[in-house]
This record gives sequence, C-alpha cells and structure tokens, in this order.
Amino acid sequence: MIYGIEEMRLKHNMPNLSPEELKISHNEEGTYELARKLAIEIEMNLINTCNKSDKYSLHPKYKQQAQVIWSNLKDDNNFSLRRRVLTAKLSPKDLCTKEEAELYNPVKKNEIEIQ
Repeated sequence: MIYGIEEMRLKHNMPNLSPEELKISHNEEGTYELARKLAIEIEMNLINTCNKSDKYSLHPKYKQQAQVIWSNLKDDNNFSLRRRVLTAKLSPKDLCTKEEAELYNPVKKNEIEIQ
C-alpha cells in the first residue's frame, strides 16, 4: 500500500488524478496510517471471507486468496488496482472476494482476452 501511495506522489502532476488521489499523494503524515488501516481491513475481510470454518489454522482458500491479492498489488504494472484500493473505489471486502483474473493488470488482461 505504501508503494501505491509513493507511486501516486511521483505521478501527482498527472492531470488524470482525482481529488482523492491528489489528497492521498500530498498527505505526508497519514501515509503509514492509511497503509496500516488498509492492510488491517484487507486482512480482516480475508479472514472473514476465506477462513470462517477454523479459527485455529489457515484454510487453503485463505492462503490462496492472500497470495493472489499480494501478487497483484505488488505487480509493477498494476497501478490501476492500487489506485482503486487506495481511493476506496474497490473496498477491502470486494478485493477479498474478487476472482484472480479480475485483479490482473491491464496488460495481462489484454493478453488473456487475445488468447
């Protein structure tokens, strides 16, 4: 999440950033707090969605979805996903229930559509 915030800071001169994105990119004090809050919300929703049955061990579905979310959020070409999560256009709850293909970066989505 911090990577996404820093990315917005670097791109803050882009004309297509929304007011929410500009606010996030200029907020020095709340960067880590925003990232922490989002990480906690994602984790809570992931547990509630994928790990309902067993409170004492991690369900394979939880592990798989956590890996899908992590790999797509850290994908260098997936600024659009980080942007949607940071601006709350994609809530943590929705993020945790998306299929893997729905989280792909735009280039990967186009490659799959062409095949």
